[in-house]
Amino acid sequence: MAIESTYLGATGLDELSVYGVSSPVPKAFSWRSLRWEFGDVSVMRVNARLFDVEGPAHIGAEDLGCFFLEGGHAIVHDESRIPVGPRGCLIMPFGQEFRISVPAEATFLLVRFPLSLLDGMLPEKPHKPVTVDAQKILARASHSFAREVTSGGMRSGTAVETYAIGQLLAEMIGGVLLDTQAGFDGESIGDGSIRDRARAIIAQSYSDPMLSSRIVAVESQVSLRRLQAAFTSHGKTVSDVIRAHRVEAAEALLGSHRYNILSLEDVAQRAGFRSGVNMRRAFKQLGKRSPSEYR
Repeated sequence: MAIESTYLGATGLDELSVYGVSSPVPKAFSWRSLRWEFGDVSVMRVNARLFDVEGPAHIGAEDLGCFFLEGGHAIVHDESRIPVGPRGCLIMPFGQEFRISVPAEATFLLVRFPLSLLDGMLPEKPHKPVTVDAQKILARASHSFAREVTSGGMRSGTAVETYAIGQLLAEMIGGVLLDTQAGFDGESIGDGSIRDRARAIIAQSYSDPMLSSRIVAVESQVSLRRLQAAFTSHGKTVSDVIRAHRVEAAEALLGSHRYNILSLEDVAQRAGFRSGVNMRRAFKQLGKRSPSEYR
């Protein structure tokens, strides 16, 4: 269930000041939000106007935030003024010094969680706000998933589902951040690191029917030949891994009474297959029962 909050004018700013929020025009300030909790991960849908956020934060200084701007624009005050427009993505370590301004009205999703959830995943923790190309496949996938889990039509899940959603959101944001960190040379690292990176991309994007080995190679920042060699040395192909993820997703949908309303074609589409025929072929290749036998 979403938690609704509204903060208006100078009074609202007083309540949000502990989070580093201020406004150049307090009387015109407004903040309306809905917040969902998924274990240690929160997702907030916000419509706000005329505010600044500065850090380090007094509360949640060990947190990482990922802003997906859906309307309006923001300005990151770094060594220069960096504009972030609609569909932009901004990752922010709340424990570091930063300043972000929203000079008019903006709508955004904020995914926030303890940075410790990414321990062992990142070679280094971010020391300042990071702007991300929102068209990158990992950023698009993360934004889409955050929107899906906060959509009005989504039913309440079990405790296990809620926890898993939070973990997946954190790992997806971690993948976006990892993709931006300098010094990654895909051609010179080992096969295991290449496979890990590629698997993370596949896990987040398998439901896109356009996902292919070539796209995974581009997003992994390696050549297609290098990517294929990394998987071949492990006895698999990139297509094998994509197929396995899609079959697993389809099995979950077919085995859940919640999704009985979906036709086999609908299940195929949600799992990333181009058609029901392709889904049946994939099940057969993996030695599974026919999809129709799951119901």
